Amino acid sequence: MFRFFSFWLLALMLGTFVGCGGSGESEAPAVAENDGATESSDAAPTSEAGSSNASEDMAMNNPEAMDGGMDSGSAGAEALAGDPAMDPSTYEGAAYAGATDTAMPDETAMPEAAYAGGEAAGYDSATMNEADYAAEMSAAVATEASVDATTEGANAGAEYAGAEYPGGASGGVAEKLPEGFEGKAQLAFRQGKDRDALQYLYAYALTTEAGAESVLPTIRWVGGLREPKLAVRWGAGFVVTAPRNFNGDPKPVGSKQNIPTRGGAGGGGAGGDGGYVGGGGEGDYGGGGGGGASNSLLSKGAGELGEKLAAAYTERLMRGDFGEVLKKAMEGGSRGNRGGGGAAEYGGEYGTGDAAGYTGTAGPSGGGGGGGASAAATEVSSIMTGLSMLGIGTQKELIDRARADGIDVVVIIDVKLRVNTSNGLVTNESTLSLLDAKTQKKIHTTKKFNNITIQMARDEGKEDGVDKEMEALFVAIDTNFAMTDLPAALTPDVAAKRVASLVAEKRENPLPVLAEARMYHQKGMLDESTLFATYEEVLGVDFGRLLATGEEEDKKRALARWLPAE
Repeated sequence: MFRFFSFWLLALMLGTFVGCGGSGESEAPAVAENDGATESSDAAPTSEAGSSNASEDMAMNNPEAMDGGMDSGSAGAEALAGDPAMDPSTYEGAAYAGATDTAMPDETAMPEAAYAGGEAAGYDSATMNEADYAAEMSAAVATEASVDATTEGANAGAEYAGAEYPGGASGGVAEKLPEGFEGKAQLAFRQGKDRDALQYLYAYALTTEAGAESVLPTIRWVGGLREPKLAVRWGAGFVVTAPRNFNGDPKPVGSKQNIPTRGGAGGGGAGGDGGYVGGGGEGDYGGGGGGGASNSLLSKGAGELGEKLAAAYTERLMRGDFGEVLKKAMEGGSRGNRGGGGAAEYGGEYGTGDAAGYTGTAGPSGGGGGGGASAAATEVSSIMTGLSMLGIGTQKELIDRARADGIDVVVIIDVKLRVNTSNGLVTNESTLSLLDAKTQKKIHTTKKFNNITIQMARDEGKEDGVDKEMEALFVAIDTNFAMTDLPAALTPDVAAKRVASLVAEKRENPLPVLAEARMYHQKGMLDESTLFATYEEVLGVDFGRLLATGEEEDKKRALARWLPAE
């Protein structure tokens, strides 16, 4: 009996010792909250299929950290699913990171904080602590933040004319942008800073042979502007006449209202609840990157007319009608929201609050104006590559904003609103005008689009005239502002006279003038002595000589004062 009891006691002691000093896998926390490190235990279990250290665990759990990523159904996913010795935290993280062949872990086995955020953020919840998660989510919310210079999809070192811009391929390996002005131009396009991007491209062409060879040949003729351009930039803005303190839905063309019939019953479909039924939502314009909030102002403020305008612009942009550099930027995923100050606030400018009611913009019988609009409604922001939102104001205010930002062509959307106080019916009459920003000359003006008349025609199955009238506008755009080859009449003598007249104008921004002069020299239409003399006349003797004969850094210094502040 004693001998049996001794044996039993010895076994009990050994079991207790083993239980206290084992690996501790079941008790170890999956997330280290104190320092962000991922530790499953003091002595992590090992297996042939599993990773042997924390850095390898991170790479396995995050496909983007591995060369080529990890496809679902790959050998890596099979190994994870079939290895019972792997740390549970590693297994759970791999499943969330995209290894879809592994079973979804029981949510009760995950730390509560990790489960709450890991799946939504698309991250491995076992390898990201709470602070990391909060930081990542904050970064995701800041959609208007500037993009880091190492953006996805860029082809580092490629010549500009054929180079893809950042973001051209989703899931691509992030690479550094090209060095110098070329890379700065690409980044500026991606941030929606078209004016800055073009300044960098001019500088790239004027300071390097590579830039001259890739950028200058894309300068083409624009008939409506009567001059060669590297790009044709566009702006759209609103002139609004509305009842004082109006703060409702402007019911643009394409929206639906309950239109009373002669018998008194409502008709014409369900009334909107301020939802802008005709709008296509934010971010619908073009493949490169729409400025969602600015798009919202265009679509919600002009409804179907804004949608058609943006679609027509995008089609022509992608044909290269407004410049090869803009086309390349759009193809590469440049953003319109690409940035621009105030863009994030535009979503509500035409829908709620003071700007939606046009408080102070017009009296009941007054003309449109921008005096009472909020600050965001007076700022220029990007809709997409080459197309900017000018906000709300008078025609003069919109033109002034466009010219200050270097925009060439303006579409003014003149909106006149009336409200029937007895039934709440909103009448919206909109007219679109096409103007040369420099001369303020009206190139084309559409007929009035009356939302009530158009809705009634559609309800009755009749022709509403919208497509016909918008097509006439697009014909005017094509005729006047689509880029073409330089005219055959552009001889060396004509080129020399053109450069002399540009120099005499003393334009505020001399870089396009200098680039055009160098383009003529490149084509053999302007001799070197005339080119260098042009540099000196425009920049002054000292800086002109630096640009003409200096080293690359000297040339950059000569142009520095006209480049964006950094």
